[in-house]
Amino acid sequence: RAVAGDMIVELKQLPHPAATVLRAVTKRGVNPLPKREGLTWLLEFAEQSLTTLSPVAAAAQPDSPVGARVFLPVPEPGKAVPLVDPEMGEYFVTVPVLPLGYGVTNLYEYPQFQIRPSSQGVVIEPRVDTLRIRPVRQGIGITSTRTLHISPTSDLDIARAQSDSDRPLTRIVDFEPLQNASVEFFSDHRQELEHAIAVAPSRTKRAEGRYELVRFFLAHGYSAEALGVLRILADETPETKKRADYRLYRGMANFLLHRYEEAREDFKGSQLDNNDEGMFWRSLVEFVEGHEEPQVMRGIRSTARIPDPYPRALRIPLAMDVIDATIRVGDADRAQEFVESLGAEELFPKEIGEWQYLSGMKDQAAGDFEAAIGNFELAAVGAHRPSRVFATVARAELLLELERASPLETIDSLETLRFAWRGGEFEFDLLRRLGDLYLSQGGFRQGLSTLRQAATHFREREGAEQITQRMSDTFAYLFLKDGADRLPPVTAIALYEEFKELTPVGDLGDQMIRNLSDRLVRVDLLDEAAALLDGQVKFRLQGVDKARVGAQLAVVRLLARDYAGALKALEISEGENLPPELQNQRTQLRARALMGLGNDASAMLLLDTDESREAEQLRMEAFWKAKDWPRASQSLRKLIRMEDIPRDQPLNPAQAINILNYSIALTLSGNDQGLAQVRDRYGEAMRATDLRDAFVLIATPEQFGLISFESIPSKVRIAENFQTFLAEYKERLENEALSQIN
Repeated sequence: RAVAGDMIVELKQLPHPAATVLRAVTKRGVNPLPKREGLTWLLEFAEQSLTTLSPVAAAAQPDSPVGARVFLPVPEPGKAVPLVDPEMGEYFVTVPVLPLGYGVTNLYEYPQFQIRPSSQGVVIEPRVDTLRIRPVRQGIGITSTRTLHISPTSDLDIARAQSDSDRPLTRIVDFEPLQNASVEFFSDHRQELEHAIAVAPSRTKRAEGRYELVRFFLAHGYSAEALGVLRILADETPETKKRADYRLYRGMANFLLHRYEEAREDFKGSQLDNNDEGMFWRSLVEFVEGHEEPQVMRGIRSTARIPDPYPRALRIPLAMDVIDATIRVGDADRAQEFVESLGAEELFPKEIGEWQYLSGMKDQAAGDFEAAIGNFELAAVGAHRPSRVFATVARAELLLELERASPLETIDSLETLRFAWRGGEFEFDLLRRLGDLYLSQGGFRQGLSTLRQAATHFREREGAEQITQRMSDTFAYLFLKDGADRLPPVTAIALYEEFKELTPVGDLGDQMIRNLSDRLVRVDLLDEAAALLDGQVKFRLQGVDKARVGAQLAVVRLLARDYAGALKALEISEGENLPPELQNQRTQLRARALMGLGNDASAMLLLDTDESREAEQLRMEAFWKAKDWPRASQSLRKLIRMEDIPRDQPLNPAQAINILNYSIALTLSGNDQGLAQVRDRYGEAMRATDLRDAFVLIATPEQFGLISFESIPSKVRIAENFQTFLAEYKERLENEALSQIN
């Protein structure tokens, strides 16, 4: 349902005691094409006609030994399954068929039932209750417990209904005289043919001689030479280009030279219409270019015996292509037939390697996985280099599917092929597969790097956009959905920097950067976080968002003691009509940066009208640093009053430190009266804190004669840990993300 879009209107499973039944309602014109992978059935829905690879014809047999019946010759029919359409109320019987591609092309109408068209299996709609449907070894018999009303079928009707593969194939060229062509006397025969052309008495005879030479070259695998002769033939007799055999010969030569575009144009000629040999070559050139549409596969399957009388140099490679095509549609039985036929040939070492690889693919399609692995292992050490590579991939993937190899072992196997076969579809598919495997195992850098190679080197290939999207989705998972939280922070920032071109534009990209900078700040990687936020402020944001992130950048730089950098961050992120809260925060940060640079006077001017707690804390820090104890004590008193601490309430550590520092400032400023008020109000609460000894030392009158004022700070160094402006920010960052601090 998720991938079908509007092609499948409805898809649901119907309850049934003896079968798995799925009911699909499709858009008009959308039909399924059945395929198989091992023991798995696949249905590919597309806008296509309802077709089948091996049409089954129904034959009326009124005089059958078992009585009148309609018989459908089908290999390995299953048990009949009665069904009722829950919406239409129609009753029908289906007979599944195990071999792929056996279905009914036409609608068969009989008085008591009809046989519906199907792409796989047989569907019978009874019109009477007396109908009996019996699958037997050779097919399906339809009879009645009473009288079955059918008419005899003529031999002509039966012949027309038979499968295309069983009828004689129509041909254009005759290679049979050259079927046993050998290179042993190649030079002698070539000279004879060329001599015959040279002494030919007429242009017509020369043309005939050149056609003989073309067939001779093709029979020995000399496709380029055949094209040269055809070119001369066309120059001397232009009308010959309209002949079917000329177009077929030229298309064959181009095909064998892997010039598929030129071959396709040659095979397009109307001279090849309505001919099995023309259909075979047209379908084959489409197949080798990756087109596996139903009409292409049906064309190859129905004309697969065309190469049988061809010379060896043509027959063997074409047989390999036919086997490959048959396997790809999941017809393991037909593939077995072709594999056995080819295996009976005397194959060269390279051909044996390719045959072993295709045998493995056939075994895998048939579900014989042990045989498949064995053939792949043989092909992987064979003499045919492409098959060595393909077999290694196929074996690794099969072992992974069977859970006999781990994903990491599969990665190791595929990595050995990175430089074994460069370019083309193979390298593209290999890089894509390796990238996916790396990502599935958490190897994000290796996975993204491998996918980037595929997308970069093969940007024009179909599927490159999906790879780019896969990379973007992975990057979003890492930095938007917290996937990178499982990585060490240094690894996460290195990964971001290496693939930051994947950062999306707009709000999602900004959120991604904020997420990463939040994490870097949490682990004290302040310089790295600042670099991210700096780029965001300079290049990505405007208005209030720019001012807010600029303030966050200033916080990070203040924590890193980069006071000049903090001022710069505030300067480049200035904005108009900012919210008052944000404007106040930026003013306080600017003041703290000025204090860090030793410019306390300018900082105090900025805070002159600010009566907030944060501003008072900054003023207190400035007075304390300047040892202006009277004014420091005044600021501390304001801060304590802002807390509004009841007498009977316990003190938290921050409140206790402020009261202790207030006591120190009062003592150093000689304010005995103020100190007495502190003892009276907070003495009991302070004795319940960890700072009780320090408070007693500072605030008890009896102790004043024992120590000098100058030694007080060194005696109570814990007082230096008072809650500063930046300390509060740091404490907040332990519980909040930087991006949440406004």
